Amino acid sequence: ADASIDVVPELYPAEITGLENGTDFNWNDEQLGDHGSQQDYHLSVTGGTEKMTYAVSVNHFIEDNFIPNDHYKRYSIKANVDSKVNKFFEMGNSSFISHSIQNRGRGPNNGCNSLVAAYDSLGGIIPMPTERVPFSNPLIDQDPDYRLHEIYRTDFLTTFYAQLNILPGLSFRSSINLDLAFERDGDFTADYPGLARQNEASLTVSNDYRWTWINIMTLDKTFNDHHIMVTAATETYHKRVERYYQAGQDLELGDFWWYGLRTSASDYLTITDPEIGIDHSPFVKNTQVGFIGRLHYGFKGKYL
Repeated sequence: ADASIDVVPELYPAEITGLENGTDFNWNDEQLGDHGSQQDYHLSVTGGTEKMTYAVSVNHFIEDNFIPNDHYKRYSIKANVDSKVNKFFEMGNSSFISHSIQNRGRGPNNGCNSLVAAYDSLGGIIPMPTERVPFSNPLIDQDPDYRLHEIYRTDFLTTFYAQLNILPGLSFRSSINLDLAFERDGDFTADYPGLARQNEASLTVSNDYRWTWINIMTLDKTFNDHHIMVTAATETYHKRVERYYQAGQDLELGDFWWYGLRTSASDYLTITDPEIGIDHSPFVKNTQVGFIGRLHYGFKGKYL
């Protein structure tokens, strides 16, 4: 046998018809129908005096992907202030808050056969262009009326610090960092005429709370040819994460997306998150405490 002979895969009826009619449909171009773009807007204000400085900036970011129904928006504000109250005391704060809205579109399916077209002679979408995988037309799920994956997220980060200059060369600094994140992830797929599929939806809500408290005492003194630096520090870290998940199929109120999950058929309603599995807890809480000390000695500019 000649090993160089190509093996032609079996063609399905719709593909045979397309071959006879000379069909050569470009599925990739059709699935990447949008023109990607980015917009980024900034506005900042800075100022201050000898004892206080501040900076405030706002940002608005927009991104549209090449994939239809795939886009991202973010609004954010950042503020910094530092104040030197007197020679003994300093304090300041840095804060950042952002809110984003993301729609994750269904990416292109490269397995579609160019021998079949996505549309019929009247311009309507053909639900099942061929019996070959993928069985359904991927353009259906690029329509937000039939497929929507929407993520809302809010992040808030802030750091407060204060420093006490007790004596020349002796200082104490304390800072606390707060990190909060809240996310709602909703995913919905509608039923479609001509396809044997039920509507389905899922909803994931996660709340993430973290804080870190750091205290540092520093002694930095020079005596003639001797230099001594002593540092003692503590750090306390706390984390608390809550996650809630629900999914269902055959929703009576499918027009309400994931907000109609309570109307899901009881046989399809679940609270088992496929990402973490049934053996993982949707609740995590831990606290860590650390201590560190350091002694540095130098003689005539040389470290020992």
